[in-house]
Amino acid sequence: MQTHPHETRHNRKPETVEDLDIWQKSDQLCEELIRKTKSFPISEWPALGQRIKNSAADVPIEIEKGFLKRNIQDKIHHYQAAFDSFIELRYLIRLSESMGYIKKPAPLYRHMQEIDQMFTGLIRSMEKKTGPRTRPGGESSGSDA
Repeated sequence: MQTHPHETRHNRKPETVEDLDIWQKSDQLCEELIRKTKSFPISEWPALGQRIKNSAADVPIEIEKGFLKRNIQDKIHHYQAAFDSFIELRYLIRLSESMGYIKKPAPLYRHMQEIDQMFTGLIRSMEKKTGPRTRPGGESSGSDA
């Protein structure tokens, strides 16, 4: 069952960022990618491996920053930054797969699809508070594109 990104599985308001499902999933993804990048060729580590680690860590970091802000615009700013890092990460994983550095990426893609859906829910919750906006990445939140 999918939960609202600002709620826990028990439908109560989160007390800490660790209670957010989107933060938990992003943290798990980060840990998984750190393990996977350890097997990258040493020649690819500085450019690709380190960049994956940084992007993966930026997602839960920015979610936490947004969670801690009181001002809605500040929250949106950090959630947008988290989504931007997520988009970068998605590409880097595809690139790593195509170069043969990440094997059997299907579980990663499923995990990322869940996070993407949670970001959509997060933006919708912000829209309820501020009025319609564009989805992170500049897409209209009302479009199916």
